[in-house]
Amino acid sequence: MKAKKMTLSCEQLYEIWSSEPELVVVLDSRDNELFHSGHIPGAIHVTANEIKNRLNKIGEKLAVLVCNDIDKEFLLSDLHEFNNFMFLYECKRWEGLQFPISEKSIDDINKHLRNKGPTMNNNSIFLKKYLFHL
Repeated sequence: MKAKKMTLSCEQLYEIWSSEPELVVVLDSRDNELFHSGHIPGAIHVTANEIKNRLNKIGEKLAVLVCNDIDKEFLLSDLHEFNNFMFLYECKRWEGLQFPISEKSIDDINKHLRNKGPTMNNNSIFLKKYLFHL
């Protein structure tokens, strides 16, 4: 039986992500260079092999997976028992639509601030301003 390919468009993700960010987790498994050249603010950089573990941890949230086509085929077969994820369709369009992008990740910021106080999470006002360059 062929796995069903579940996808969200950039516009659909942006609507959820901007109005109810607590409902979605963006997992980005693209290589380091692509991730650090620009990604959805708040996205978590992971390897394709880490995604199953992340899906187990996010509970009721929807995971949106940003990946290359090779990873997508692997993930479709590896994640068949999960129903809490979708793929971002044509993720390259995100920046072209002038949706926010970031070159910093939560992990990057936490590493920088590790000796300067508590770590940040996706709901931090400072983090949102830093990532969105407001």
